[in-house]
Amino acid sequence: MPWDELPDSAEPSTWVEAARAFFEPEGSLARAKESSPFQFEERPQQRQMVDAVARSLARRRHLLVEAGTGVGKSFAYLVPLILACKDRDERGMVSTCTINLQEQLVYQDLPFLRDHLAVPFSWALGIGRSNYLCLRRLQYALDHAPRLLPEANHVW
Repeated sequence: MPWDELPDSAEPSTWVEAARAFFEPEGSLARAKESSPFQFEERPQQRQMVDAVARSLARRRHLLVEAGTGVGKSFAYLVPLILACKDRDERGMVSTCTINLQEQLVYQDLPFLRDHLAVPFSWALGIGRSNYLCLRRLQYALDHAPRLLPEANHVW
């Protein structure tokens, strides 16, 4: 089912609007780029992706996006994710397939967003075998959730 046909039970909230506004031609991203070596470039595909990611997060639905080089995918999923997690007092996770993208996010994109988003946030880099989840460990965590996560109300 296309994202724009999902039920309207979770209409856009202030964080969704903030995510959209960040990418407007006069938004925070454009203003931030004025003082950086990078020039702001309005990207319609990026704004479409921001809207799709924000709607998906608002409605707690899965989303699969494919976009070419130069669209600005990283910011398009990071900004809505950060704002949604802050609004809900939740944590988010991004998994990368390549070390290059992982390093771009950790050493460039997230520090830039930390300095230019209107909300404070933090991140951590999890690498190594002990930071991966296999089906056996997932089942163990679900079976033992009250003991492992006593402060959690539920496990997703």
